[in-house]
Amino acid sequence: MHLFEALLAWYDASGEAKWLARAAEIFSLFELKFFSHQHGVLYEYFHQDLSPLSFAQGQAVEPGHHMEWVWLLRRYQMFSGAPVSAYCDTLYQRGIQFGQDRNGLLFDEVNHLGQVTKASKRLWTVTELIKAHLAEARMGRPGAELAAAKAINALFEHHLNCPVPGLYIERLDEHNQPLAQSAPATSMYHLMMACVEAFSYCQNK
Repeated sequence: MHLFEALLAWYDASGEAKWLARAAEIFSLFELKFFSHQHGVLYEYFHQDLSPLSFAQGQAVEPGHHMEWVWLLRRYQMFSGAPVSAYCDTLYQRGIQFGQDRNGLLFDEVNHLGQVTKASKRLWTVTELIKAHLAEARMGRPGAELAAAKAINALFEHHLNCPVPGLYIERLDEHNQPLAQSAPATSMYHLMMACVEAFSYCQNK
């Protein structure tokens, strides 16, 4: 997924077709291996031949990655013209249907049947939810812009409402209470990208 993102960024920066061609190879893996056409979900863990692992681990689905792939696929569509709407529709709708709690946050993990297997919620998942809503709003999906605004409010209310300015709450428990743990620097990337996407969307309306 991040290799796909890097290749798209490289193509965007350079305009060199070879990077888009490499991204197309990752997209083919998504179509053939990562995405379950039977269940309409994106699996997480695979054997070396890219078949899903057996038992519960092989059925793990992360709603946050559903949203991240919606954003990535829309970027790939923008650069290549590839028809990705069917995938985006399924990932977006299933991610919300299976993965979203009543406060608008995303569970860390569910299974392919929509049963919650990890009811905690990490910060990065709501930032990817924001990006997916904005990507779909650009495509004219009804309600996506309002959903993005609600997700931004949820981000501030649950993850950025800290006594120390500039700090953030990395993970919430099943009751949306902060878990005592470190705040990894990797989350800053997700926060920054959500901010950039929101700013870009507002600038181009």
